[in-house]
Amino acid sequence: KGVHALNNNIVVHLQSIDNLSKESINAALPDDIRVMNIVPVRSSFIPMNYCSSRRYEYLIPLDILNYKPSTNVLFMRNNKKDEALQGSILEQVNFILNRFVGNKAYHNYTVRIKPNQNEAMRNIISTRAEQL
Repeated sequence: KGVHALNNNIVVHLQSIDNLSKESINAALPDDIRVMNIVPVRSSFIPMNYCSSRRYEYLIPLDILNYKPSTNVLFMRNNKKDEALQGSILEQVNFILNRFVGNKAYHNYTVRIKPNQNEAMRNIISTRAEQL
């Protein structure tokens, strides 16, 4: 559903890698998919569990935000009322994004995870909006 990856890791269980090379695999793949490296790992290796961090990038059109073009202001819902944010649009978006920084439970962004479960915790190191 519109999700794309720049870099993915996959695990393939093979009996032997004696005659296997990046070049031979890449020759059989479409041009936009490349094998960058082949690394032997234990059979119990699961990349998702050994990942130390993830980086996400999102494209968000201003019209899906609570943006009023006539005033050039974003409005943030705060205590059931709209609060006008100060600064340029970019500064306003960055102000909102910075509220996500830190170690917080994001159970409401996941499936079947409750607020008190460790799996709900995410440590967001930084956020930044840039104009394209």
